[in-house]
Amino acid sequence: MTPPDGDTPPTDRASADPTGPEATHHRIAVEVADPLAAELAADRLWQLGTLGIEERPGLLVAVFDDESTARAAAAEFGAPTPEPLDAIAAVDAARWRARPVRVGPVLIRPPWVDPSSLPVGAADDADPTPALELVIDPGRAFGSGSHPSTRLAVALLHPVVGPGRRVLDIGSGTGVLSVLAGLCGSTVTACDIDPPAVETTRDNVRRNQLTGRVAVTDRSVADLTGPYDVIVANVTIDIHERLAAEIDRLAAPAGVVVASGILEGRQLDRLLAAHPGRVLVEHRREGEWAGVVLGPPTAAPTLERVAGRT
Repeated sequence: MTPPDGDTPPTDRASADPTGPEATHHRIAVEVADPLAAELAADRLWQLGTLGIEERPGLLVAVFDDESTARAAAAEFGAPTPEPLDAIAAVDAARWRARPVRVGPVLIRPPWVDPSSLPVGAADDADPTPALELVIDPGRAFGSGSHPSTRLAVALLHPVVGPGRRVLDIGSGTGVLSVLAGLCGSTVTACDIDPPAVETTRDNVRRNQLTGRVAVTDRSVADLTGPYDVIVANVTIDIHERLAAEIDRLAAPAGVVVASGILEGRQLDRLLAAHPGRVLVEHRREGEWAGVVLGPPTAAPTLERVAGRT
């Protein structure tokens, strides 16, 4: 099926020999007994560094870009020996399996999925009609909006962006958060130092007709100038800690920081310690993952929210 915007599903250009001499990635297959076991296993696989997960009946297939990491993950889950495959085959397979994701009023879909074909009400939110639709092709950067850290970032970012707001997206990846802010009317700078991520973000900015509103750069955060009303960073805790001072420098006096990509507990404590001049405004959880909004000292905190609960 070719959707209205003309994009077609990707093809596996390396399918002739995905396990040949150019193999650079490895995948493992983890058996899961039920949906809860699948969720817990998926969370752990993301912690171990998987680049993407395919869900099959009773099985999770995870791709790693390092053989030793894949072998360690397989050993932890008692899974068979990792299967090698080349990078193009790995990424194309992940693109093909990308599915629509709903986060409240926001729908994130790959361009080859026709929105009219989606079942009404099949969403994370009770409202069956999305208020905002993002068309995201993962391209050569892994990420389609399905990971809990991205869903948390979307849920926390959506209420704080809008017309007249300057937004900085640190580690833009596929551009999900930049596109969201741009579609809400904000002026956005999308920043990533990974060339495939920069290319993919630019493609998705054009795909969503936001070229004049979202600027994509490969400059380091240290080279940027503010101030920004909203800074969003869906990155690992080590990167959060390394960039905390720069983030606080770039934030406007009344600006907020939306942070995700961290785990509950110790990592959340480390994040808060990295921003001693900020207060916790909002805190959401999804499984073991946390997402927060940090504001200036005068900001009023809201009640903690846990995904799926009030």
